[in-house]
Amino acid sequence: MVKILPLEAKTPKIEFGRAYTNSVSITESHNPEILMISPAYESAKKALPLAAELKVDNQKQPLTKVQLDQMEKIKNTISPLLRHLRALSLMADSENKAAVELVYEYANRHLSGFGKENSYKQIGVLSSLLNGIESDENLKQAIESLNLTQTFATIAADKVELEAVYEERRKAQSNKQKARTLNTKRKLYFLLRQLFTAIELAAIEHPELDYTPLVNELNSEVERCNTSTRKRSTASAPAEVETLSTDEQIV
Repeated sequence: MVKILPLEAKTPKIEFGRAYTNSVSITESHNPEILMISPAYESAKKALPLAAELKVDNQKQPLTKVQLDQMEKIKNTISPLLRHLRALSLMADSENKAAVELVYEYANRHLSGFGKENSYKQIGVLSSLLNGIESDENLKQAIESLNLTQTFATIAADKVELEAVYEERRKAQSNKQKARTLNTKRKLYFLLRQLFTAIELAAIEHPELDYTPLVNELNSEVERCNTSTRKRSTASAPAEVETLSTDEQIV
């Protein structure tokens, strides 16, 4: 009896999209009309655009208004700070010249071009800036002598808020993408199962036709995909995948 291997339920989306596309292409190359499987093949073929969506990494999403507002809030603190430090550096007296130069050089090195960075990079820049201050007593004293301790404290508080906004958005996007991907995989799993079943039934109903070359090639593709999935699952840090329930798997 002809039997096509099942795909692993934990197949990552990109690998599954590739396996689906390859399976449809393999079927096409064996002339589905002659093999009496045209309806199932045509249904699977129509869904190729869905498979193409799985074969690419998630697209970047536009920033939310909350993120933009928080980034703008931070820039509205940083820009005046840099202007103030630059002005001090041009007219610093002998008493605080060293402190001004130290703080200005440090702040400018970290914050120059800050507004052009994305929110993820901005968080990293601010973390580096604040960690450096925390670990350098001379720098902390210089900031205090220039009455800028509260300004840097404000930056630290705004950075915490930006991190919270970024993390909330990341989780929301991740959950939304997972749900969309799972729904797409369900549709494609059904269509691929329908195609495989149609081939198996046609082989029974039409013993005069040779389905072995098609089945062998499809099994090779499924085994290639399953082997890749198993290797990934045994890796030290497996990627998150959208897993179908047992009754949704191709059997």
